[in-house]
This record gives sequence, C-alpha cells and structure tokens, in this order.
Amino acid sequence: MNVSWLDKQNSTTSFTEDLIQLEFDFRQKITRFILLEMDKNGWDGLDDMHFDFCTDQKTFSLSLKTPEPYFSYFSKVLSL
Repeated sequence: MNVSWLDKQNSTTSFTEDLIQLEFDFRQKITRFILLEMDKNGWDGLDDMHFDFCTDQKTFSLSLKTPEPYFSYFSKVLSL
C-alpha cells in the first residue's frame, strides 16, 4: 500500500507529527478493511492500493494509480 502526501507544506514539527499519526491511524483501519474485502473476492493486491493524503484538508482519497479492478470496486465501497 502506498500513501502519497499532497500539498505538503513546511510546517512545525508538532503539525508534521499530527499528520504522521493521521496516516498511521488511516493505515491501520484501511488495511483491515481492504484485506477483508480482498479475501471475499479472492484478490491478492494490497501492494496495488494507492491513496492520496491531502495534508491541508487532512483527507484521504483512493488514488487513480490504483489499478483495475481494485479502483472501481474500492471507489464504490469506500467512503473516504
């Protein structure tokens, strides 16, 4: 799984630490969910999952770098 940081600004150490914690929490939650969904579908492509992290808005989105069929499936089932 890959998480790309977008709009990264030079910021304080504490702000960067907060962003790192947000990414860590996101990875924990999304990894469990993705593994369960992939198991249901007989897929093995966790390495193919790509997400964008907008640090300004503190939001995550499924990246267009995620290949099919994962992109179509997860764009429907994820509410990021």
